[in-house]
Amino acid sequence: LVAELAGRDGGDTSNLVTLPKKTTKRVEATQRRNTPVRVNKAKQRRLAKLKEKHEKRIQRGSLMESLQHSNLNAEQLRFMHSSARLGQKETTRQQLSRAMAER
Repeated sequence: LVAELAGRDGGDTSNLVTLPKKTTKRVEATQRRNTPVRVNKAKQRRLAKLKEKHEKRIQRGSLMESLQHSNLNAEQLRFMHSSARLGQKETTRQQLSRAMAER
């Protein structure tokens, strides 16, 4: 390119100025993406809390799945009673209310 310009201007290359190559928006965007982003302490804390919440949500899901496998069915739940009145005679009213609850 320099030789072409020199030939056009009569061979004098002392006044030639070379300009830097223009960067396109796409190149600038990739350069900005590659530079590390500085994150202040508050943002670091917020990101850490978001990460913790996400991990807890995942753990909660796996815990609920494991609880579903060990869940009691209705037949087994029927035999479960409170131990607060263990050894006491059940009144007629309590017997009737328990019978209604079982239906």
